[in-house]
This record gives sequence, structure tokens and C-alpha cells, in this order.
Amino acid sequence: DIDQVHFLVGGNMHVHNEQIDKKLHFWQTPKPSVARLTEQIINDYKIDVVQLHNNQYIGTAGIEKAQEMGIPTVWVMHDFWVLCWQRFLTKVWQAMDYENCYVIDPRKCISCVGQYEYGLTKRQRGSINKCDYGVVPSKRIAKIFEDNNVLNGKLKIIDPWINLNVYHPVAVRKEMFQVFFAGNFIPHKGIQVLLKAWELVNKRLPMAKLLAQGDERCFRETLMMAKSMKLQNVNFI
Repeated sequence: DIDQVHFLVGGNMHVHNEQIDKKLHFWQTPKPSVARLTEQIINDYKIDVVQLHNNQYIGTAGIEKAQEMGIPTVWVMHDFWVLCWQRFLTKVWQAMDYENCYVIDPRKCISCVGQYEYGLTKRQRGSINKCDYGVVPSKRIAKIFEDNNVLNGKLKIIDPWINLNVYHPVAVRKEMFQVFFAGNFIPHKGIQVLLKAWELVNKRLPMAKLLAQGDERCFRETLMMAKSMKLQNVNFI
């Protein structure tokens, strides 16, 4: 059971907000205080597991303290971008300004993940490898990490979960078929990949419609991409 959830983020002051149901806590603290605060949280709330998402410094410091205290730690990663310099950008929406390696040579996105030392420091690599488990969303992501000696033998694959009682597959039909994309238009969210896939959809299901909702970041570039590809039935909000 999840009793308490604590979220550590960067900030200039120590802040603690408790939700009304008293089950969810948000903590904010300066970087130098992360280890001390993590120890306080573990002791005060009798934490059983500490999770690190991605490879942010604050999360690294948190799991290091947990490991020092003998608390089980889990690393959760939804993609391989921590190993790839092309995608390791603080402001990921600026990726539109760079010549991505997979644009130059599409095969590189399958065979190359860049140099891990750029995305993972030696300290982070050591801390992550000490975690009890790593959670990734696919066999491909797991293989990329294992090929780079990250959490070998300790990676668990958990497919993205969908409530099939609410959302269920429908038979492909030649009449109306609609797809909705909700997310930022910055490259790592995948809208550009979806637009490329939509070329194939247009050929098989010419009546299919795509509706994409996002914000202003990379909106103009994404819109121009769709226009240059002359995609049919694609609308942006």
C-alpha cells in the first residue's frame, strides 16, 4: 500500500505542502539539503521504498541517502534519453534548433544511444546501479540500458497501463477513425514521429482524422512540418 508520497524538486527554500487527504506530500528544498531532508522523511514517515525518476541530481542524492540507510531503491525510466546527448537537453523544446542524429541517418536512432557519460555522471551511474530494481516500459529500452551496463539483470519491464474496461481496441474501419494527441509539441513528446506515421495512415484510411493539442513551444515548427508533408485531416489546438 502507498501510505505517503513525497516529491523532491529543486528550489530556493524549504517548502512542505500536505494535501487534504493527508496522503500526498510535496517537498521543495535547496540541493545541499536534499540528503538531510530525505533522511528526515524516511524516519518521520517510515518510508519503505525510495524511487528515482530519470537521473536528476536531487533524485540521485535522495536514493544515495536511502541506500546508505538500507532502504530499498527503485529507478524508473520511461526512455533512453539519459544515455543520449542528442536528447539530453535542459530545455528540451530547443531540440528543434539542433540537427538530430536520427534525421541525418535514421538508423542511428535504433543502433546508437550516444555516449552515456554525457547523460549520466559517474556518480549517477554508480548510484543507479546500486538500486534494487529498474523499471522500463519496453524490451527495446531494457536492451539499450543493458547494452550500456546499466542495472544489468535488475530491469523489470512494465508495459504502459491502460484500463481496458474503459478504453478498448476497436476494429479498423474504412469510415471515420479519429486519433487525439495530447501533449507538448516539443520533439521528445513524439508529435513529429506521429506526423510521419500519419503519412501511412492517410494511405490506408484516407478519412481518418488527427487532432493534436499542445502549447506554443515548437507549435509553429510542428505546424509547418505538417503542411510541408501535405497531410490530410490534421488539425492543431
